[in-house]
Amino acid sequence: MEAAKSRNLEELDISYLLGIPLAPTIFCCKTLVVLNLTGISVATMLHCSVDLPLLEFLSLSEVRFKGMEDLMKLLSGCPKLLDLRTRHVTATTGITTGGYFKPLSKLFYADICLFEVPVRAVSNVEHLVLRKLWWWNLNLPNSKDKEDWKYPDHVPECVSSHLKICKINDYHAVEADFRRCIEDYAQVLMKCFFKQNLNSTNRLVRWNALDRTNMILNVDGSSIGNPGISGFGGLIRNSHGAWVRGFAGNIGFSNILHVELLAMYHGLNLVWELDIKYMICYSDSKTAINLIEKPINE
Repeated sequence: MEAAKSRNLEELDISYLLGIPLAPTIFCCKTLVVLNLTGISVATMLHCSVDLPLLEFLSLSEVRFKGMEDLMKLLSGCPKLLDLRTRHVTATTGITTGGYFKPLSKLFYADICLFEVPVRAVSNVEHLVLRKLWWWNLNLPNSKDKEDWKYPDHVPECVSSHLKICKINDYHAVEADFRRCIEDYAQVLMKCFFKQNLNSTNRLVRWNALDRTNMILNVDGSSIGNPGISGFGGLIRNSHGAWVRGFAGNIGFSNILHVELLAMYHGLNLVWELDIKYMICYSDSKTAINLIEKPINE
């Protein structure tokens, strides 16, 4: 780990150390921007400080701490954290994460299991995904006790201020009851998705080359928020719609115009590498197209 730190790493993935505890000294790597831990047991952090001043993305999957206070210490040492994801984070002692915790002020996106991270820590997010633990059921009302449902007497801080997208997975109660509660108390809530087995409807979507005989390049960029976690992709097809080549990329935290332009750039690079002489490029970003087609006023 000391050798990794000395190389000024910006991205680090550690998976399944086969029973060997992870030395917490890695949490003092001041250059880390992305950290992924999977199947890891973290040694005690009692006498260890955390200093991750540049960390923007943190993913913890099947990670075991000696105590939940160690997880709290880790989160507290990430002042610029933008994206937090947890799955099956446990501890030898302290199974709850209650008590005081300062909100992660820069956090934009959180995908967490209930009770693994204190709600106050994610109270500033705009995009929140909550998942239940495998041993825990979300006790929300169902159809037979609908009359006993009582609305809360206060508005949760995160819902009333920053939250714009909320997804609650593995929720099996009557959707309308909980949704009505959220809608009544949170005017700024833009979208609330409940993943259920709904009856799907078929809709025919057909790609076509608009009667052209050239190769067709379709590109697109995507951003969760603007700015936000961003990526891009595209594909090349012939005039019959047959797939020729595709590409995709993730650039972390950026804005939508940036990734739309990157999609065009990587798509055209791929066209050049394939020595395609005649090609039509499609993008749904009018701003990106204008920047390429029209002179730029300095």
